[in-house]
Amino acid sequence: MKTYLAKTKIASLLAIPLITAATFLPTPAEAATLVDYNFNSLTTGSINGQDGWTSTNNAQVATTPIAGPGGTYGLSNGTVASGAVVSKKNFFAAGSLTSSDTVTLTFQAYQDTSGSVELFGIGLASTDAAHFGIWNGTLFLRERGFGTAYNAKNASGNDILFTNDSWYSIQSVWNLSTGTATLFYKNLTAGDVSYTQAFFNAAQTQASVSIGSVADVSSWTSAWVRTGTTAAGIGYLDNLSAVSVPEPNALVLGVIGLGVLVMRAQRRRASLAA
Repeated sequence: MKTYLAKTKIASLLAIPLITAATFLPTPAEAATLVDYNFNSLTTGSINGQDGWTSTNNAQVATTPIAGPGGTYGLSNGTVASGAVVSKKNFFAAGSLTSSDTVTLTFQAYQDTSGSVELFGIGLASTDAAHFGIWNGTLFLRERGFGTAYNAKNASGNDILFTNDSWYSIQSVWNLSTGTATLFYKNLTAGDVSYTQAFFNAAQTQASVSIGSVADVSSWTSAWVRTGTTAAGIGYLDNLSAVSVPEPNALVLGVIGLGVLVMRAQRRRASLAA
């Protein structure tokens, strides 16, 4: 009995410092908001030069209100609209992202014609960001550097087509440890509450695709948007969001887990002895 009690005491002495030590190890930061932007502070006219935005081909802050879920979009909400142009703005500091982070990007897009273009992405302070959204009325995602483009497919193998005169919320989750992304969408005008996951093949098994190299992710600072159309009409987008979540600290989890296992073993022995 004395031997057993001695072993139990030793187990307790081992477990307590293990768990205590874990509290002093570096812990991962909480989710960080990189982008949260609705264009409300901008004035009608060119977005170029407003609030740090730069734009090619003179993207315009929308002057025509577009009714949308929860209110009126357009001038009152500062929606961006233009003819197929790229705009970018530095939102976060270099070093905000690491290769172990997961980033959830979300924005709202209005399709007014089948040629609508509304895209969003993050990357370097240049136009090479990976991006996703609506391209020619279809849901798609493209690798950075204007690399491979992936159209989302339905079960028949056809491109997923969006409905004209509708607002959509489009979301993409980027896994920076693998350089891949998934894609989700919901039709706000139709009243969709939950997101539908998009797939990239007819079998509906390919849920993720490449966003290109992420080796320089620690240098990323900017949000990148493209608005407009490739046909007659205007493209609108609003409410940009990007939130990063660090990967859990494996060492912290391992030490805590080991301490818990030691304590459980101790209790089990005490129960058997009783």
